[in-house]
Amino acid sequence: MELAINEVKIQAKKLLKTLISDEDAFESHSQLTKMGITHQDDLQLKHTLTIIAIKLGFKQWQQASAVLSGQLDKSAPQQMGTLFYPKAGHGLTNEWFADYQAAKTVLDSSDNSKWLFPYKNQFIVVDTNFLAAFRFDDKTRQLLSLINRDMAASYNCETWDKITCAVIKNR
Repeated sequence: MELAINEVKIQAKKLLKTLISDEDAFESHSQLTKMGITHQDDLQLKHTLTIIAIKLGFKQWQQASAVLSGQLDKSAPQQMGTLFYPKAGHGLTNEWFADYQAAKTVLDSSDNSKWLFPYKNQFIVVDTNFLAAFRFDDKTRQLLSLINRDMAASYNCETWDKITCAVIKNR
C-alpha cells in the first residue's frame, strides 16, 4: 500500500514547489487563507499535503494518510471520504446504500456492468457512465475485475492501491 499515498506526496511536493515559486499562484489559492498561511515563507509540505487531501475528499491529511496507507479496520464501517466520487459523477444516477451487504447484493445480481465504491461511510453501485468519469486506461479497468468490481471489500490490497493511485492521478 504505497502507490496511492506516494502519489499524494508527489502531488503535494509539486504544489509546494509551484506555490513557493509563483506568487500569483500562492495568492490565488483560497485554501491557504483558510489555513492561516499569508506568506510564501510560511508554507510547508504539511500544508500542501492537507490541500491535496481536501481536494481528494478527505477532511485532513491524517485521514487521507490512514485510508491510503491501509490503516483502517476493514471489519468496521469507515469514513473513506469522497475520493471515489469524481465531480463528473454528480449528474449521474447511482444506487446508494448505507449498508455494505445491501450494496453487495445489488452488485452480485448485476451482469458485470456495475461497480461498488465506498463514499464517506456509505456505498454506491455505479454503471459504466460513472466509471468513465475516472478516465481509467484499459489496464486499470482490467484491475477492477480482479477485485470483483468491489472497491470496498478489496480495501488494503495491492490491486486496490493501484486503482486508487489511478483515481488520484486523474483527479
